Amino acid sequence: MTSLLPISRPETTVRSHLLDCIQANLAVLADRWHGPDAHLALGAALRFRPRTTEDGLPTVEPEMVPQVTEACALTGMTVDARARFTTPGQLRDLAERNTSLYVVADAFEMPWLPYFGQRHMDHSFLVEPVGEKAIVVDAYHNQTQWGSASPGTWELQWDELPHRGRVMALSPRDVETPHPVVQVEPPARYLAAYNDYPDRQRSLDRLCVETWLLARSRALHAAFLAAHGTRVPDEHLRRWELLAGQAFVAMRRVQRGHAEPPGLLSTLAALLAADPEMFRKDT
Repeated sequence: MTSLLPISRPETTVRSHLLDCIQANLAVLADRWHGPDAHLALGAALRFRPRTTEDGLPTVEPEMVPQVTEACALTGMTVDARARFTTPGQLRDLAERNTSLYVVADAFEMPWLPYFGQRHMDHSFLVEPVGEKAIVVDAYHNQTQWGSASPGTWELQWDELPHRGRVMALSPRDVETPHPVVQVEPPARYLAAYNDYPDRQRSLDRLCVETWLLARSRALHAAFLAAHGTRVPDEHLRRWELLAGQAFVAMRRVQRGHAEPPGLLSTLAALLAADPEMFRKDT
């Protein structure tokens, strides 16, 4: 296997600590094509709109295709082509025919990530051919229970990349600065689903991801507002970040057989209730 030390870092203008694994590499292209901080438009809309899932636990994580479509509209990108691949050879052929190829596949099959061989989840990266090898750019940043994911650029063999996934060929287009939007639905059913779920380990594992997504989306929206002259109270953002950390600790405690700490859902309810006031444009 190729050395997994990154050969460089991706564009340093991207605020990776504010972004999820789908947004991070769209952000790289946004700043590449439209200049530093263009990616902050990804945070123009602040939402709490849970969707149902098969296991009964709702999620605020958007479905991938609608998320990418909206992100491209916000940041000035056009999807020129979409395709699926089922072998690394197909991915290589697509990369050789398209520049700025954006890929979404299973993080379980990405050897540069701590999720490799550990967790199945959609994850994005950029890829292009250089000689006989693939150059992968991934701006994602996160601390996980399996180690740190850090932004970087890697040179890999094509057969080291995921064997199936989706690709999109993207190109820049003109765009206007989007208006800020706040949409928070009543959270009662969402909170009850996590409170009443019989498998507490699974509930907390998912709640850990949920609070992480919510905290990052709030920090990203605050950064978008700050870039346009509106400041969100720092204490509210710190409380969201603290909640995400508490959810992670609670999940790890229950994994080790300890009692579930109280108070997570009540804190989550309070923060969601405060969001509309905290993120008013005239705050």
